[in-house]
Amino acid sequence: MSSLEEYANRYQTVRMERRNGILQVTLHTEGQSLRWGFLPHGELPEAFHDIGADRENKVVILTGTGAEFSGPRATPGTSSFPSRPSIERIDRIHWEGRHLLMNLLNIEVPVISAINGPAWRHSEIPLLCDIVLAADTAQFQDSAHFMSDVAGRRHAHRLSAAAGHEPRPLFSDDRPDIGRRRGIAAWPCRGSPATR
Repeated sequence: MSSLEEYANRYQTVRMERRNGILQVTLHTEGQSLRWGFLPHGELPEAFHDIGADRENKVVILTGTGAEFSGPRATPGTSSFPSRPSIERIDRIHWEGRHLLMNLLNIEVPVISAINGPAWRHSEIPLLCDIVLAADTAQFQDSAHFMSDVAGRRHAHRLSAAAGHEPRPLFSDDRPDIGRRRGIAAWPCRGSPATR
């Protein structure tokens, strides 16, 4: 069993604070919007494992900070790697990716994502939470995979099937608000016409 005191400050890209059993998990890069790279890719599987093993966590809120939930957004010519990674690095990335999702799904208490802005990289993470709330600026893209990988090779096709639409929107930026329009994410709580 984990305790918050043991793991709360273990990660550079994850800030954690718990009050009355509610653990707020804020993803960030040096206090700003999360920037994907090897560091968060390696830390999140372990962080989700620690969170799931801590029986004092009764509810988990997963959020970001800054203007984006995760980024940067892919643009033409963007690549995940400046050069082809070694087979050992590819194997590690694949292992971490599987454990990242499985450890998130193995958290046995309700996990609520509060998506503070666009989720350009690994949008599956907040979308796989039990309850998904999204700011009116939230958009979803699987740019972490379509930049230098075969689109849909891993998990994105499952998200597409769950949302009841063709996979294409996850691999392009022509309809990045697909999550809200297909009902994956709730409409925003703050600043939306429905709450004014």
